Amino acid sequence: MNLGEKDISLARFSELIAEINRATGEPGAWTRTLKAITDGLGGHHGCLVTTRSGRRHMIASTDEELRDSYNECYGRIDPFAAALESAPTAMVLTGSELISPECRRRHPFFINWAAPQELGDGVFVRLATPGSWLVVYPRADQHLDRDSTEVMLRLFLPHLDHALGMAARLAEAFIDRDLALSVLDRHRHGLALVSGCGRVDYANPAALAVLRDRDGLCLGAHARLHSNDRVVSGRLRRLLAQAVQATPSNAVARLLIPREGVRSPLTLSILPLCRDPQQSPRRLALVVIVDPEREEPGCREALRELYGLTRAESQVAFEVLRGSGLAAVAEELYISVNTARTHLRQVFAKTGTRRQAELVRLLSCVLSGAGQFAESRRAGAGEDTNVQLPG
Repeated sequence: MNLGEKDISLARFSELIAEINRATGEPGAWTRTLKAITDGLGGHHGCLVTTRSGRRHMIASTDEELRDSYNECYGRIDPFAAALESAPTAMVLTGSELISPECRRRHPFFINWAAPQELGDGVFVRLATPGSWLVVYPRADQHLDRDSTEVMLRLFLPHLDHALGMAARLAEAFIDRDLALSVLDRHRHGLALVSGCGRVDYANPAALAVLRDRDGLCLGAHARLHSNDRVVSGRLRRLLAQAVQATPSNAVARLLIPREGVRSPLTLSILPLCRDPQQSPRRLALVVIVDPEREEPGCREALRELYGLTRAESQVAFEVLRGSGLAAVAEELYISVNTARTHLRQVFAKTGTRRQAELVRLLSCVLSGAGQFAESRRAGAGEDTNVQLPG
């Protein structure tokens, strides 16, 4: 394959394209890809710049210090950014064609960033991906062959643009996935994504806590969900299989999971997720696990914040919400019944309720929303947030 003064074999060109395509799914491969392109053009350093969420960012460079200093400081004053905005896509331009010699002599971008790295008159090309461009710099005392560089860039630019676009879409998908997982992870009830055969593909921290307890529900071989009760376990398998059928009913299946001793059973809700299996080959059901005995540590704080309750008043309100009478509340909190009654009157006044039944109905409704998500965990709080399901 003849490129004027430079020759590149078909095998070498194929290697370059393979490097570009590899970078689509491996963000860390962009540096290797850029080095291959720069070497192929006979350059000294190469840089790949893009704009995401309104911020200019050098995603790859043949020199890490060059990339880091650009992103930390000099990217904000890069004069080529404005010049390239009006440049035609895929047109190869030299730095001297974009920026005047006077600007190059005085601008701090050249004085403090380009000159110390011995960057010469680079070859720039604006990519079809918005806010993105590629630049290959020769050494300060050298020049790239314009004709051969232009021919070679035109050959692999479509592949580079495609890879950048795919990488951007993948990055957005990963961000959306991480946001969705952060919501699920902070939910107070156990949430699990389960296949029709019972295999747990994902479980949030609340679900993992129930499964580690191994009282009522646990994970068996191949990470399959089952109950300690054989009859209940068989029904659970049938409900999961039904939930992931090609045409599942819209009804939510519910199941009580008995536990040892006098502990209240767990409640399971099994929700079909995929109405059209052709759009999603992974057929999963959402299993919601509720432990009625689990105390929600953030509920008292939520009541104090929402209604201006004192600590004592929020404790009384919470005990009433749990179904305790005034005598039981007083005994639980080590106060007299008269003091508990005084606190309850204050709770009525602040919440705009008049009777305990009305108060319970209000707080149950409010906390079903405000109390469903746990406070964000602090690092070192003793909670293992990187849990892996057994294979």
